[in-house]
Amino acid sequence: MDRLYRRDIELTLLWDYPWQQIEDENLTLVRLMYDPTVLLVQRDHPIAKRQSVRIDTLRDQEWVVRDEHPVADVLRRVCHDAGFEPRIAFAANDYQETQGMVAAGIGIGIALAPQLALSALRADVVAVPLAGSPKRRILLANLANRRLSPAAQQAVAVFRSTAKRRASGPAPLDAIYRS
Repeated sequence: MDRLYRRDIELTLLWDYPWQQIEDENLTLVRLMYDPTVLLVQRDHPIAKRQSVRIDTLRDQEWVVRDEHPVADVLRRVCHDAGFEPRIAFAANDYQETQGMVAAGIGIGIALAPQLALSALRADVVAVPLAGSPKRRILLANLANRRLSPAAQQAVAVFRSTAKRRASGPAPLDAIYRS
């Protein structure tokens, strides 16, 4: 956002969660889509075959979390809302490392991740929809008082079109992650 305010760039992609929404009268925000939070488990974990899972059924699980990352805050919030403190077994640096730890069964850990962070989902990890999961908004932002260049206007159109195609894609989450 600093680069946007300095006018180094015309557009930026942002995301936020319902409890910490970006509100800035100096920005024009275009909501492109919502990105749900999903549960990552080993392919042979008992939860892997479920159509979805509620967070309150996971109170006895151990978690792999991206420490000092917004997804760690998501985990703590959803667990607290369900009445328990998550037992964090391991911290990972990124989503690929998180998937590796889940796949290896380190601490029999499970993890949360935004769906869009899983474009390279490992074959030995399953993403299970989390019932009532928090969804982050994916936003496109530009300065409200700045007229966009033709190139930036075209970029806005591409982002909107891509988000629309993704939202109306043929494969539901279940088919994408279980195939």
